[in-house]
Amino acid sequence: MEFSQSIESIFRTKNGFALFVLCLIALESLTTIVFFICPCILGETNCNVQYFKESYSLFAIFFASVIVGPLLETFLFQFVILKPYIFYFKERTINTDLIVISISAFIFGIGHYYNVLTIIHAFFSGLILGSIYLFQQEKRNKPFFFTFLLHSLFNLIAFVIDDVMHWA
Repeated sequence: MEFSQSIESIFRTKNGFALFVLCLIALESLTTIVFFICPCILGETNCNVQYFKESYSLFAIFFASVIVGPLLETFLFQFVILKPYIFYFKERTINTDLIVISISAFIFGIGHYYNVLTIIHAFFSGLILGSIYLFQQEKRNKPFFFTFLLHSLFNLIAFVIDDVMHWA
């Protein structure tokens, strides 16, 4: 069974857009959970992660977090890892797919080393992004674009909440 068929059976949809929206909701839900449990586990001061200096303009933060960051991270953590796997391994199974997605997610998590919970959060986010990449690749639907778009939308929501509204 192909990875995309497994995903379709889990979510009961063949609609890539519906899956895209479900993944965005999953990312936001994961963030909300981490946001609320972090102070209980690490303490309030250890949960305040500052990704950018306060002197940076909103445009610079937007450009870095919504455009450049997702573009580079999609290239490094999904394209560079998953594309060769898809190309070279013709006899893939759901287990090997999950192993490679997990490796990609682990590296993605380590790349977001701010505290333990950001690594865990980024790992699970990486699982979702890697799954979207593999799903879209099997559907021949521009996997890089859809993974980048999902990551950008997620970061856009975080940008609005953290940097524009100052709610976090």
